Amino acid sequence: MVDGIADRLFGPVERVVMFSFMRTGMAFMAVGIMEAAFEDALAYAQERETFGEPIGQHQLVQEKLYDVRTAIETSRGLSRSAAEALVDGDPDARLRSSLAKGYACEQSIDATSDALQVLGASGLDLENRMERYYRDARVMTIPDGTTEIQKLIVGKELTGMSAY
Repeated sequence: MVDGIADRLFGPVERVVMFSFMRTGMAFMAVGIMEAAFEDALAYAQERETFGEPIGQHQLVQEKLYDVRTAIETSRGLSRSAAEALVDGDPDARLRSSLAKGYACEQSIDATSDALQVLGASGLDLENRMERYYRDARVMTIPDGTTEIQKLIVGKELTGMSAY
């Protein structure tokens, strides 16, 4: 139904551009979710103490924080690349927006999971924002084309062939 309406409102080129902008926006939203989760996890790691020491001194907590920060930076880079391609009218804009959306949204699930792990059981409390970040991250992989669809778009852009 929606595709039929979009077909009447927009031509094929406009649809590609519209969806590319939407996908790039989703990638940036995923980065924002990861940033918020990271900030909460970092603050918790610096404040929460066990046996008189901040949990941020534990190697595994530092590893989780590293993983989240790496996901943020790589996702931000892909998102910026997609945005620049769209603004510049680069023919690879569709490919870049699908790469950014697929990667950043999937990374947001792993990153918020790692951030939640830093908080331990308190991260699961419905009153804790971390629980919401995790749910929001999970949803990001669905609108404007699932991750699987993004992979098919990228594959088609790379090979010039549709998969079946």
